[in-house]
Amino acid sequence: MEEGNVSALRAIEKELNGFPLDRVPEDIKYIDWFRILSALKTTKCLGAKDVAKAWCSTGLKYDEDRFDKKWDAMDADYERPPTVGSVKYIKKQYGF
Repeated sequence: MEEGNVSALRAIEKELNGFPLDRVPEDIKYIDWFRILSALKTTKCLGAKDVAKAWCSTGLKYDEDRFDKKWDAMDADYERPPTVGSVKYIKKQYGF
């Protein structure tokens, strides 16, 4: 993967630092989890997977093999990809 949008990656990473999955009641909805991972993947940065994995590993249901399979299967190109704004909106829905 090319270097990508590092500033977008850092902005998303900053938002996720205040949104630990183990503090989300009833766990996060799959669609919200997927949107956050998509926002990270579409930055096309080398460190995006590490940021995603670090955040996902705070969840009670985290499974590294399942994470790797899902991440590798995700497309990095979307016409209208989720952004840091999407992450902020999702955080707000969960009270963060």
